[in-house]
Amino acid sequence: MAEPELVFLLGAGAWYVWDRYVDGDDDEPDEWTPEGSAAAYSRGEISRDEHARRSAAAIEAGEEFRDALERVDGVGPSLSGPIRAEFPGEEFVRGATEEELAEVHGVGESKARALKERFS
Repeated sequence: MAEPELVFLLGAGAWYVWDRYVDGDDDEPDEWTPEGSAAAYSRGEISRDEHARRSAAAIEAGEEFRDALERVDGVGPSLSGPIRAEFPGEEFVRGATEEELAEVHGVGESKARALKERFS
């Protein structure tokens, strides 16, 4: 392979990695918001019932609860949505056991413990 082709391929690969894993896709709404859930439903990625559940959880929980969840170490936007869908407010997290919190995909024991500490 000639040197210019190699440089091009390395540059293209670096751009892909940056765009996919570092920069992310800022154009796509968070699927755990009503808008993002509607977009996922319209693409056929989730059912109507799941869209309704996610939208209701996002509306009921509000931004303050989402922000509080995302201040817990290891909980970001992609994990706060599923947590809010199962536990739509601080009182639900307080009332849940660590085992119940750990059942949410992506939470695990250490994050469940940190959630209980944050909201107790």
